[in-house]
Amino acid sequence: MSEDIVREQKAVRLCEENASKLFVYTGPDLEMYGKTGYFEIIHDMNCCAPTDSILFCFQTKKRRFVMDAAGLINTFEHSTFV
Repeated sequence: MSEDIVREQKAVRLCEENASKLFVYTGPDLEMYGKTGYFEIIHDMNCCAPTDSILFCFQTKKRRFVMDAAGLINTFEHSTFV
């Protein structure tokens, strides 16, 4: 199994296990720092050039931060359950 698939499966599992739970981001990304939100699977949202990649997001009250599996895992590791 490729590293990308393993990473996507881990990200999907994190989203499913933490559905509807709120987290606050405490990592190094200043744009997201201190924001509270939840993690969500949004699948392939690229209408112009579809891929097999699954996309994820950290959904806050005012903004959706879209990311790939590696980004989701990194964001989750820098977040604290509220």
